[in-house]
Amino acid sequence: MLTYGLNAAALSTYHDYLAPDKLSENWACWAITGLAYGLAAFPLVWTGFHLGFILIRAAALAVLICLWSEWISRDWLEEGGRGFLYIATLPLLTIL
Repeated sequence: MLTYGLNAAALSTYHDYLAPDKLSENWACWAITGLAYGLAAFPLVWTGFHLGFILIRAAALAVLICLWSEWISRDWLEEGGRGFLYIATLPLLTIL
């Protein structure tokens, strides 16, 4: 339940407060958003998941979501791409 709650919180914001105008998103907002998506899985450590893989996924999401959101300008494609990246990186949690 804790991981679910953290995921819901992470998915509910794009961290606009990091942008210079506090309204739009820039690369820092997207990087922190991806990092938050990945770190929301942290409570899984208590169930046997390796912390290293959670951190690797968090770093990968920070980079990938930042790049995707900066390069894509169509909202529907941007949102779908972030969802795809979120799901596509799940196997990083189960490498071992």
